[in-house]
Amino acid sequence: MSDQYDRVLIRLSGTEDDKLEPVLAKLLPLVFDELLTQTDAALRSKLVNVLNHVLTRAKGNTAIKLPAQGIAERWYTSALATSPNGPFFRNLSIIFLDLSIPRLQPQEQVDLALYTLDNFSKLIPGLDRVVAFLSAVPGLGQIAAEGLRKEQVPRCLSLLKSRPADHEASVAFFQTATEFLLIPCGATEAPSVGGLPSSSWAHWKSRLKSKSAADMVALKCSVLRWLGSMGADPPAALVYLPSLVGTVENYDTVCNMAESNCKRLDPELNLGDDMSLLGRLTCAGLTSAPTGQEAATGSLKVEPKASVPAKLRHKVLSLLQRSRGIGKPEIVVHVVHLIRQSLRESEQVQQSALQLALVLSELVDPDCLVETSQALLTEIEAVFWPGGGVVAMGTATPLAFKTFGSFARQLAERPSGEGRALALQSAPRMLALLASNENAAQDILEALGGLVACLRGTREDERKDFVPLLDRLITAPRAVVRREVLRWSSTLFPASAPEGRYYALRLVGDQDPDLAKAAESALSAGGREAPPFAEMCSFLSSRAMGQPGDAKATTERLASQAQALLAAATAASPTAPELLSLASGFSRRDLARALSFLLRLAEAEGL
Repeated sequence: MSDQYDRVLIRLSGTEDDKLEPVLAKLLPLVFDELLTQTDAALRSKLVNVLNHVLTRAKGNTAIKLPAQGIAERWYTSALATSPNGPFFRNLSIIFLDLSIPRLQPQEQVDLALYTLDNFSKLIPGLDRVVAFLSAVPGLGQIAAEGLRKEQVPRCLSLLKSRPADHEASVAFFQTATEFLLIPCGATEAPSVGGLPSSSWAHWKSRLKSKSAADMVALKCSVLRWLGSMGADPPAALVYLPSLVGTVENYDTVCNMAESNCKRLDPELNLGDDMSLLGRLTCAGLTSAPTGQEAATGSLKVEPKASVPAKLRHKVLSLLQRSRGIGKPEIVVHVVHLIRQSLRESEQVQQSALQLALVLSELVDPDCLVETSQALLTEIEAVFWPGGGVVAMGTATPLAFKTFGSFARQLAERPSGEGRALALQSAPRMLALLASNENAAQDILEALGGLVACLRGTREDERKDFVPLLDRLITAPRAVVRREVLRWSSTLFPASAPEGRYYALRLVGDQDPDLAKAAESALSAGGREAPPFAEMCSFLSSRAMGQPGDAKATTERLASQAQALLAAATAASPTAPELLSLASGFSRRDLARALSFLLRLAEAEGL
């Protein structure tokens, strides 16, 4: 065998350059096959001598053509996966591929590209697919070239249509195209790239670090021309995402071409039922899989990555807003996870995420509503009003309150108690927010409007928990807060409960005429229903003296006041005793209205 290698080298040395091509077409694939299996160091050294001889002559004469496809085909064999010389083979064959592909005729480059597309799933994921894809890029550009596209585009489409849309080779090839188009043209030596796993970027960087920005622009344009040449014939789940990620490129030549592709495809997108498309779009915006979905496969598989370009995430969120399929059980967990991650981005991305959440509140599958609501509303609270404190109003904050209210209204329509549980937990915080954030009042009311709808069917003990908060807010300086007290008391308490009349009674004389009128209407609502005279007396007196909830203390103070009144009335020189001091915010006018109401109650009860 050693002598055979020596003879090959001697024959090569004696062959003229112009006669070398047919010899190399047969020889080089055989030499690379030997390189994969040869374990003897001395014999492997002789193989390398043969390759070095060819390499030296090819570099010195650009007219020498090398069998690029014959060399590339060795990457697709099972022998490479088990070969002890795998790294050595890769390094040498890459040198030959880089030298040979630019020398191919356009038709030969097309043949190599289509061979790659047809057999891509046979490659080991990682560096092998990166090398093969980059080797195919010149041929992809030629498929769309003016002189070849009439014949080559149908040939490419025929290949894609000959197998299912989710065929492993097709999916892997277009996913690799997506990764390539994510890499900024001017960042081939960057430490990381948004949207790519670190392991993937390491493979790309090893092949691209010598490329200039102009080189990258040319390569990307070849890929985008190929994508555009196929129009909407291939499945959108395959062809749309690569062009979409191309739109985030900073170089106008690339960005404009990618946007043109997307505009042509846009009318053909089936965003309602194409779950593969929705899955790939959603996962493109995620940095990690939702909890419990780490083992998901197919279009819902998420590759962990450090970050996603904000511009890409914004585009994905905007697209999903148009979909009626985002609430389906098979994808809603991923959509929720995308929204939650996006809420911690810039305000533009936050707004897009909240818009998507609003759409989702209307479309989510009823069986997924509770879990979806809990996940999103918890995140919204944590981001926009953590701990129920003062809100820092940003451009997305009003939308956050609106989204909160929208989900609350959806929960209110369910017969089970999830909406009520949400209202009981969140309403006190939201009402407190309303009292402490004057400038955000109208926005907070969006959320409160949804919560108040959830309170149908609350138990008496649950309603009582709101009384201290309503007592405090009834004296708030802003009319919008006092109006909300009136709304909540009218919703929570029946007209036959003291609370159902008390807050309206306090607001009948409010300085805001509209609020006073609303209070008068609330006070007269309920027809003949009215709280018992004794209960109303107790309720009013305890609040007038600032001791709500302490019936014993109120009774003792009233008893001592009654004795003083009796003593004053029977004294030789009657004098009016001092009246008990009133609670803060409780005026004598309030007391007069309360007494008037009590007299009407007493008359109604025949006392």
